[in-house]
Amino acid sequence: VASIDQAGLLTATSFAGSGASLTALPAANITGTLPAIDGSSLTGVSKTFSQSRIYVDGAATTATTNTRITRFTNTVESIGSDITYTDSASLGNKFVINTAGVYNVAYTAVFTYAVWYGISVNSTQLSTYINTITAADRIAVSFTSALNVVNQVSVSYRFAAGDVVRAHIGGGTVTTATGRAGTAFTIERIT
Repeated sequence: VASIDQAGLLTATSFAGSGASLTALPAANITGTLPAIDGSSLTGVSKTFSQSRIYVDGAATTATTNTRITRFTNTVESIGSDITYTDSASLGNKFVINTAGVYNVAYTAVFTYAVWYGISVNSTQLSTYINTITAADRIAVSFTSALNVVNQVSVSYRFAAGDVVRAHIGGGTVTTATGRAGTAFTIERIT
């Protein structure tokens, strides 16, 4: 039988058939309340899961000013307030992080010819191929020579509030194919 006391210490009074005893093991450094199996709650234990997620697809073109930043034609899903998405004909896609945390980011694309592509953060080199921008601004990058097939680059990354995330390419163009089997970008807060 095990319990967590008010000080956050785990105490086991017995193990089946052994009569052994275990006391005063420190609990993890977590706070709040998590429902226990019996329906009560364990004081001092919690886990918050975010529902913030943006999923866009269908890239018709790149931006006219920021020529290496793609544009997406459809917002399929936009849930929560941790991320703000905007798209502009001249500036392209922009995902602004409103809440610091760890996010999963995935960029899926079908290209018409060999190309570097990936995910940048806080880049100011928006008309420069992603493979030659400042290295610290590339959080995921890949190269494909496979034409007209689905390619994907993804990363889990800890962002600060105010970070700007973009789908960023090298040469080439993306197709207008939609959905996760075409051209799409997903960003979701996980912690």
